[in-house]
Amino acid sequence: FSFGAGGGGGRGGGGTTYQNLIATKMEEFTGTSDALTNACAFALCASVVGLVALKLSRRTMTMMIERSATREQERGGGRKPKTTLKELKCPSASDDEKVAITFYYGTQTGTAERYANTLVEDAQKRYGLKQIFARAVDCEDVKPDVCEEVLSSEKCAVFLQSTYGDGDPTDGSADFCRWLEETATDGRMPDMLEDMHFCTFGLGNRSYEHFNAAAKQVDKAISGLGGKKMMKITLGDDDKSLEEDFEEFKEALWRQLEKTFQLKAEGEEGDFDVEKHSYAIRKEEDAEKVNELTKIRERKSFEMSRGSEIPTQAKPYACPIKSRKELHAGKSDRSCVHVEFDVSQCKGLTYEIGDHLGVFAENAPDVVDRVCKLLKVSKQTPMELVRRDDAPKSLLPVFPGPISVGIAVARYADVLSMPRKTAIKALASFATNKKEAKELDLLAVDKAKYHAYVADPHRSLLEVMEKFPSAVPTLGAFFGCVAGRLQPRYYSISSSPKDVTNGSGIVTATVAVVKHKTKTGRVHEGVCSTFLQNVREGDRVPVFVRKATFKLPKDVKAPVILIGPGTGYAPFRGFLQEREYLLKSKKQELGECMLFFGCRKEEHDYIYRDEMENALSEKVITSLDVAFSRDDPKKKVYVQDKIQMKAKDVYKILRSPNGAVYVCGDAKHMSRDVNRALLQVLQREGEYAIHEAEEIIRRLVVDKRYMKDVW
Repeated sequence: FSFGAGGGGGRGGGGTTYQNLIATKMEEFTGTSDALTNACAFALCASVVGLVALKLSRRTMTMMIERSATREQERGGGRKPKTTLKELKCPSASDDEKVAITFYYGTQTGTAERYANTLVEDAQKRYGLKQIFARAVDCEDVKPDVCEEVLSSEKCAVFLQSTYGDGDPTDGSADFCRWLEETATDGRMPDMLEDMHFCTFGLGNRSYEHFNAAAKQVDKAISGLGGKKMMKITLGDDDKSLEEDFEEFKEALWRQLEKTFQLKAEGEEGDFDVEKHSYAIRKEEDAEKVNELTKIRERKSFEMSRGSEIPTQAKPYACPIKSRKELHAGKSDRSCVHVEFDVSQCKGLTYEIGDHLGVFAENAPDVVDRVCKLLKVSKQTPMELVRRDDAPKSLLPVFPGPISVGIAVARYADVLSMPRKTAIKALASFATNKKEAKELDLLAVDKAKYHAYVADPHRSLLEVMEKFPSAVPTLGAFFGCVAGRLQPRYYSISSSPKDVTNGSGIVTATVAVVKHKTKTGRVHEGVCSTFLQNVREGDRVPVFVRKATFKLPKDVKAPVILIGPGTGYAPFRGFLQEREYLLKSKKQELGECMLFFGCRKEEHDYIYRDEMENALSEKVITSLDVAFSRDDPKKKVYVQDKIQMKAKDVYKILRSPNGAVYVCGDAKHMSRDVNRALLQVLQREGEYAIHEAEEIIRRLVVDKRYMKDVW
């Protein structure tokens, strides 16, 4: 900087005048005429002004992003507004010949909602707006105080009900299902729904003991309230192919609607409009501005909750990883990791023992590379999706942007699940190779071919795209109707907020890393378990808590049995921490606690061994029985065998007036085997007949003294 008359001038000599003015002002500011002092002061002021300008610039960018997110929320991407009674009640058709159909859905991951919206669209295409009025309603919006009024307004209703956990309705539909069951059971209104024709489609998994229990409950309750069944309940099975079950249900539904209401098919609902189910791409001429926005958005590509807010699935908390360690010994050929999430700065995130941690994972880097190669686009290419004004309801809300294609694929594209038939149809429309286009078209319409090539071997979308490389969808089509949206994975929280060591600032998850070979020869790696296996300290992972009813009895003296082999021990680790707190910090007398744990080999996968044995020595638990299924090649020993060995003690707790049993782990085999063992204990020790033993178990379930957290 040059202060004084000798300085160089700008245009027309104005520079000298400008410099003299600055020099005068700096002398007034500093109180000295020393040129060096004033030059340093000026440089400091200029730096401060520059930093403020930079901060304002970044704040402006952030505000632009938030305004963009707000626009997308208004277009359907945000939390939905409360639905009024007037909106919920079925509007009476002005034309007596028009049939009003409502598709009610109870959803956990969005599948039932997608099916309901698909049925609305297909019904409108098939029958036209002159014959029908069709709409989709979320059961979560139908609160108990308006259920009677809303359902009584229906002439035709289709219920799409998901079941999760141990036969439970979804979180959102729990109140609706409870009201239906209680109202139907009390028998006071057997004709309340006598004007309603209805049918039910269940979304479940046959590997669970209570297969489609929530859907069966809804179907039975509607019948009990006088509803007229159009057709037998359809039980969709995700263990095989839920998509195929849904397609069969849809075809049967059309036949019944046409038979019951004399509807006439006018169009072909099977003509899938790829363009309509695709997003538009926002264009921005200013490349530098887009790149800056992209950098900011990729740091917060989820609409994250602030530390004072309660994190939700729609707005999770970007939680830093405190630590991650392998639990299996080096001899094991499998992996199980203990992950600690630091929630100390998120005051809105609270949990109790037995709750679940929802985790948003990312696809592995090699998966992202393969997808981008197939899409023929660079991972660094910035993109921002825009929902069209005429987009169907089944098209998911856009995710925040702009972000790079690579980040979008990593965080949002479900490419390792089986592709839906509509996805294959969309790929066929983009195939430039005629042979590939023909094969894809056949896969999309031929049930036998789809089952043989996709459903039976569980072939992934990525595998299908690699098999038909000429089918290169646009980015709007890929994220709109080809790839599903990655869903959060849930883990039983394996800690207690009352842990004497970490307190409520740490949430832990115990994660079995999924890795196995499929029928196609592909090595399948679980998206979330692999992701968590590779996280490092300081990494931020979007999480939220899902509340559960899997809790210890309120009476701390009540005797309990905990049965959890492998990672099924996860919630019981939290239970033991809670009991240790009550015993040591509160000096409370605890009831008996039997712990049954199982694994393959003592030297391979006896996870948390020191903690369990310490709990026994500290009298946090009263007994510890561990089954090793592979240590003795001649005889496999499982937890159900250990239960039989402790039959007398188990029986005493089963018949105690306040005793409780908790089971966590595999639903397909372990849970059923344990249930069978408990029945045998009742028969042998109590000399009950099988039907009497089953009634005792049933009563324990009803009283919430026999609880399961199974998958």
